[in-house]
Amino acid sequence: MMSVPIFNVCGSGPPIVFIAGFASTMYSWSLQQKELRKYFNVISINNRGVFDCGIEQPEDFTVNDLATDVANLLNLLSVEKAFIMGSSMGAMVALEFAQRYPERVSAMVLSSLPLNDACLFSSFIEKLIQATHNHNIDYFTNELVAVFFSDTFLENNRDMMYDFIIKSISNIGIKNLHLQLLAIQEWYRQRTWLKGCSCPCLFIYGSEDKRIALAPVLESVRQSFPLAKLNIIEAAGHAVHIEKYKEFNRSMLNFLHNYM
Repeated sequence: MMSVPIFNVCGSGPPIVFIAGFASTMYSWSLQQKELRKYFNVISINNRGVFDCGIEQPEDFTVNDLATDVANLLNLLSVEKAFIMGSSMGAMVALEFAQRYPERVSAMVLSSLPLNDACLFSSFIEKLIQATHNHNIDYFTNELVAVFFSDTFLENNRDMMYDFIIKSISNIGIKNLHLQLLAIQEWYRQRTWLKGCSCPCLFIYGSEDKRIALAPVLESVRQSFPLAKLNIIEAAGHAVHIEKYKEFNRSMLNFLHNYM
């Protein structure tokens, strides 16, 4: 049976797909969707298993499987070509989709995509895998809040972001989060990004991302994606599209308008 993720559609114009990141739902992109629906037909999707209450959960999946789900959804909606947006794990899915179906991508924005960063990123994923395996929700939640956002942002928004993460965890479920982590780990081991892609793309990172060492990551972008655009948003963490959404939206729209 063809797997199609839960989705929402709003706005009018060229189609644009928002892919949720790790431990996130389609609503993590709400600050972008509100702006882009003025110009685009916005298609927001959840990764498989999210919000599937009462439906049997998947036993395992890969980033490749999630990219197939995106293709299946576009087929269902009769969308031949779209702009693609992804953050963190969602950026992994977006890149996998673009490598397999370059003819279906108008352009894409990849936010906080971890590349060439084994020391910081891989060890963090290992700790989260262990936490989900042991159902250590408190540790898991505290780690995500601390890592997703910069310290400056958390000074005034910690409680709100903690509630945001808790709500996402409850919607996704600890088992599915564990499966997401295993999929991320396998994708990272395969070093899929080394193949690059032929699609126009913009990479966006926060200057204070605690799990991405920017110097080696940016070198990987230059080597594997020589035609890509890069933007580092100052004083922002891993969830740069939430923390600095105005700067993020401006950078994203300036880039996308070149391909409309």
